[in-house]
Amino acid sequence: FARAKAKDSYEVIVPKGPFSTRSPKDYEGTLSLRSAFTYRRKHCRLRKGSLSIFSDRNKTRIRHLIHLGITSSIACSKTRNRIVINTDEEIYRFQTKDSASLNKWIDNLIEHKAFALAISLKAEEVAERKSRKVTAKALAEKQAETTTTETSSVAPNKDLSVVVHSEEAGSKDIASFADQLNTVRKEGFLIISNLQENVINSSGNLILNRILQTSPIVFPISATPPTSSPMIKSISEERAPKKVVVVPKSKVSSERDEKTTSSESSEREKFLSKVSLVPAKSAKLDPLISVNAPTEGIKRRSSLPQPMGAGNVSLWSFFGQMLGKDMGKISLPVEIMEPLSVLQVVCEELEYSSLLDKAASETDPYKRMGYIGAFTVSRHSSTAFRALRKPFNSLEGETYEYVRHDLGWWYFGEQVSHNPGISATLAKGRGWELRQNAMFDSRFWGKTIVLTPNTSVDLLLTLQKETYYWRKVKTMIGNIFNEKKTVDHIGDLTIWSSNRTSCKIHFKQGCRDVTGNIFDNRNRPVHRISGNWEKSLAMWTGKHKFTLWEVGSLPPNHEKYYGFTYFALSLNEITQDINENLPPTDSRFRTDKRFLEHGKLNEARQEKHRLEEAQRARRKLRIYQPKWFDKEAPAKGEHVGNYKFTGRYWDARRKKFVNETFDQLW
Repeated sequence: FARAKAKDSYEVIVPKGPFSTRSPKDYEGTLSLRSAFTYRRKHCRLRKGSLSIFSDRNKTRIRHLIHLGITSSIACSKTRNRIVINTDEEIYRFQTKDSASLNKWIDNLIEHKAFALAISLKAEEVAERKSRKVTAKALAEKQAETTTTETSSVAPNKDLSVVVHSEEAGSKDIASFADQLNTVRKEGFLIISNLQENVINSSGNLILNRILQTSPIVFPISATPPTSSPMIKSISEERAPKKVVVVPKSKVSSERDEKTTSSESSEREKFLSKVSLVPAKSAKLDPLISVNAPTEGIKRRSSLPQPMGAGNVSLWSFFGQMLGKDMGKISLPVEIMEPLSVLQVVCEELEYSSLLDKAASETDPYKRMGYIGAFTVSRHSSTAFRALRKPFNSLEGETYEYVRHDLGWWYFGEQVSHNPGISATLAKGRGWELRQNAMFDSRFWGKTIVLTPNTSVDLLLTLQKETYYWRKVKTMIGNIFNEKKTVDHIGDLTIWSSNRTSCKIHFKQGCRDVTGNIFDNRNRPVHRISGNWEKSLAMWTGKHKFTLWEVGSLPPNHEKYYGFTYFALSLNEITQDINENLPPTDSRFRTDKRFLEHGKLNEARQEKHRLEEAQRARRKLRIYQPKWFDKEAPAKGEHVGNYKFTGRYWDARRKKFVNETFDQLW
């Protein structure tokens, strides 16, 4: 008999503040330490925020010494009585003899970790206090040498305005400025990576004149990066939803509404002016009406501007800190990402939309179900070449539209929630509507990443007045530390129809094969389906085979361009038919993604961090309300309600979004 393995459920242990510097009591006992494939009993001792593991019974030789400070994390599994301690260098796995012993160790680990955190924070504060005194003194001396005075300038952003003052402050103001920076850093609003480049007072009291003399600073901070390094401007000055004030090198403009001149453009601005896509043409097409309009002259690209970069990130050091954690809530390095957002990846599922066109015009209900089943399988075809490449999490309020007049359909999505991350989307084509609220849960387990889509998909065939419903299967990415990684889609996918027919498809693990059956309204198998999710799918009636779907060809050198198909290459492209008609929140204008697409990893890394920090700041000021979708009440047994597209987006688009207000996301 096969023995069923218990499912591990690890809980991360985080001590609650306030932390005390009073040393907790020592605690010692026996734990089983994982070594290779077995557990070996070791005597362990907790003392002053450190865990000592002895290599002998006499407790004279310490084999391992684990400091439970900021760089370590602790998790436990109460179902298996296990404790995992993750440090920068190694992951330690312990087994306790019973649940009582586990609880004692957890309680003591929490006390000692809290003590270690308190000591670390106290030492850091002392060091910062000393450095602040030295910095304040040096800055005061430099400020005394300065004779010019800058005129103050106020950014026109009413929500987060920044005031640039003249050099009237003395050393006391500078010390106060340093205190405020320290407070902001601890609260998580900003991470100051380079004090000489990123000196900004979030409350608006002081900007040092020495920084102003070396580089321009762009405000407001809610929309532009607090840095003087060569980054990005918004995709186009003409497209900026709100006016931005630029402080030049030698003087500050007294006109608040003055636009940025080309002579004041930084290297960041010059770069994006090159990206600025194609010559603009006014769109004459309404995607709700003229889906069959001609698209002559529109050429779509067959490659990205630059091949993907390797980067220097260490997967061992990064993934070692993520055991059992939700990867969707962790800021990932750009080296393992692809230049697409979640909203665009959801749209990518429509690459084989012709299957939905065939289903909408098919009179045979079983063949109709076969086409829909092939559509659910086809969405996985490109993932074989995309192992360990994750899309960018869409920012709250981010939108994405994709109109294909040549194919007869349009797609629109909005990131309606950040926590939990929900992407509300709707697509309409010739006789069909596809609606889904995309939610993903991705976790790392040792050598495997498991992606679980908590997504329900609803398909409406308008001619037949039939609805279809299904949930997506899990995805496993294995051997993530090896050069050759594996991708598997596993589980059963069941499609239910309002005409009482159904289809059940099984994804086999390890071989990429799929098998299944189409059932009639009495749940009797009528047709058999089989194939491979990266190649083709066929429907069988006895010995007669009918091919439902075959995968398309790949672009040349696709492995150098993230494994993108021709369709995926077009998702982030701005063509001449839409250049002037997109809102400033569209995913195509996202700056960190643009940098990654152009092979600029350092700039992409900095810009990604800036956008995430700006989103955190916005979320502390208000709760986001979806702009283009209305939230419905959750159904019985569900915690999150669905989102319904209002259609107001296309009306606003027709008017070029006049009088519409948007958050400055980038």
